[in-house]
Amino acid sequence: MQSTRHDGNLAALHASSLPGYVLDVVVLTSDGGLLATLREASSPEHAIWHAPSADSAVDYLVGGRCGILIADLGTLRGDAASLLARLHSQFPELVLMATGRRDEEAAVAALVSDGRIYRFLHKPISPARANLFLAAATRRYYELRNTEPMVLATVKTIARRPRALRIGVAILAVVAALGAGSWLLFGSKPSDPAREQAIASAAQTASQIEELLGRANMALATGRLVEPRGNNALELYREVLALAPNHPEAAVGEQRVIAALEANVVAALRARDPQAGAAAITLLQRAQPNHPRYEQLYKELIELSRSLTPPLPPRTRAPGQPATSVDSMSAPPAPEVEPAEPRDEASFTPSDEQTLGEPESTFAEEPQPAAVSDGSEPEAEITDNSDAYEDALEKLALATRLRERGLLIEPAENNAFDALLALRNEYPEIGEIADEQRRLTSALIDHARTLLAASDLEAVAKFLDKAAELDPASPVVRSLRAQHRAALAEAESKHVISAGALKRTREVSPEYPYEAQIRGVEGWVDVEFTIAPDGTTRDFIVRASEPESVFDRSAVEALRRWRFEPVVRDGRAVEQRAILRLKYELEQ
Repeated sequence: MQSTRHDGNLAALHASSLPGYVLDVVVLTSDGGLLATLREASSPEHAIWHAPSADSAVDYLVGGRCGILIADLGTLRGDAASLLARLHSQFPELVLMATGRRDEEAAVAALVSDGRIYRFLHKPISPARANLFLAAATRRYYELRNTEPMVLATVKTIARRPRALRIGVAILAVVAALGAGSWLLFGSKPSDPAREQAIASAAQTASQIEELLGRANMALATGRLVEPRGNNALELYREVLALAPNHPEAAVGEQRVIAALEANVVAALRARDPQAGAAAITLLQRAQPNHPRYEQLYKELIELSRSLTPPLPPRTRAPGQPATSVDSMSAPPAPEVEPAEPRDEASFTPSDEQTLGEPESTFAEEPQPAAVSDGSEPEAEITDNSDAYEDALEKLALATRLRERGLLIEPAENNAFDALLALRNEYPEIGEIADEQRRLTSALIDHARTLLAASDLEAVAKFLDKAAELDPASPVVRSLRAQHRAALAEAESKHVISAGALKRTREVSPEYPYEAQIRGVEGWVDVEFTIAPDGTTRDFIVRASEPESVFDRSAVEALRRWRFEPVVRDGRAVEQRAILRLKYELEQ
C-alpha cells in the first residue's frame, strides 16, 4: 500500500516543472520486504514498478518506462558492478541507486564515488529513510531533465540584456537574415536530391546501428546470449554486422558470445552434468555450426554421459542352456525384470508390453526336450565354429556399422535397431548380440538426452520408445521419460494463448488517460502476461500499442488486478502465458 506522506519541496518542484507528471521508479529486487517498504515510502508522484530480474528491468528501460532504478545487489548475479556500469552508459539520463548489505557496498564503491550510482541504501531500510532517498533521487532526476542546452541558454541571456543592446542585436539579426536571403536567391547552387537522400539514409543507418549495438551490449551483460529469439546478444550483433559488415565492436561482441557459449559447455563437463552440457553444446552448434572445438566437446560429452550410465547387470545363462565354448551366451535382458517392481503406468507403450511378453514365452516356458519318440536327433547347437554362428556374426557386424554411422532408427529397413531386432529373434542365444543390444540401448539413450536438451520433444519420444523396447527395465529410460513429460508440460505453459478464451473471475476496467481523453485519442494495447496457478497475473510485457506508449501503463495496471480461473493440466493448476488486446474507445 502506498504511503500518504507528501514532500512539500518535492511537490513544489513537480508543480514548477511538469504538473501532474508521475515519475516511474523501477525496483530490481527479489526481496518482497524491500519492495513493500519502497511502496509504503513512495508519494503520489511515484509509480513503483517491480522488476524481479535484470532482464525485466532492461525491458522497462528499453520501453522508456523508468526515471529512477533501484537495484538490489542481493538479486543481481555475477558482476553487479559491470552490469550497473553498462546500464549507466546506455541510459545516462537514468538516476541509478543501489541497495544491499554493508559488505556488498564495496563491490560498487567505485561507481558510487564517481557518481554513476547516485546513492547507496543500506539494508534494512525504514520507510522514513526510503522516503528521503526517493525525494533526493526525484530532485536529481528533475535537475538532469531541466538542464538547458547551451543554445537555448544563450538566447535567454540575450533576452535579458539592456534594451539598447537588444536593439543592436535585433538589427544585426535582420542584416544577417537579409544576407542569408540574398545568398539563397542569387548565390546558392541547386540542391542534389540524390545526395540529400544518401546523407539522410546514412544518418538513419548510423542511428539504427547505435541502437542495436546498445541493446546487444545490454543483452550480453545480462546473460541473454542466444535467447529469447529476437532480443538476444548474438542476433543483435549480427544485425549490426548485416548493416556494417566490418563494424569492429559488433565483430568483437559476436566472438564474445561464441566464447561464452563454449565456456558453458566446458563448465558443464567440469561439473559432470551431461544434461546441461547437451543443452549448452546444442546452443553452440546453432550459433556457430563449424566451431573448431565442437567435435572434441561433443565426444567428451558422450563419454561423460556413458560414464554416468548405471552399470549393466551381469549376464547369466538361461536355465537348461548347455555350457559351450561360447561362454558369453545369454538370454535377452527381459528375464532380469522383477515382476514385483512398481512401474509408472504412464511410461508403458504397446511395444513395452510386447517386449516384456516375448522373453517369457521364449525362455521361461519353453519346454526342454527330454526324449525324442520318433527317433530323430536333437537340433544341433550353435557353436563358435558352426556356419550359423559365422552367419550371425556377419549380420551383427552390419548392425554395428549402422550404429557407428549414427543410423540408429532411420532410415526404414536400413537402421541399427531393425537389424539388431531381427538378429535377436533369429539367434536369441548368442551373447555377442546381447552385448550389441546393450551398446545400441546406450546410444539411443545418449541421443534422447541430446534431443531433450535441444527441446526436440517429438523426436525424444521415438528414441525413448526404441530404448525401452530393447531394455524395458532401464531406470535411465524411466528417468528420461519423466523429464520428457515435464518438458512437454513446460513447453505447453510457455505457449502463448489468447486470454479472451479464458474465464475471468475478476475484471477491472482500465483508466482512460486524461490527456488522451481531452485530445480525443483512441487506441489499443497488446499485453502478454503470465497467469499464475492461483489465477493472479504477473510478468507483463507490452508487445504492441497504438499510439505507442499512450495507453501502456493504464493497460498494465488494469491487468495487474484481473483474476482468472487457473489453467489446469493433468489434474493440477499450472502457469500459462497469455496475450490480450485492450481497446480504448471514447463514448460517442
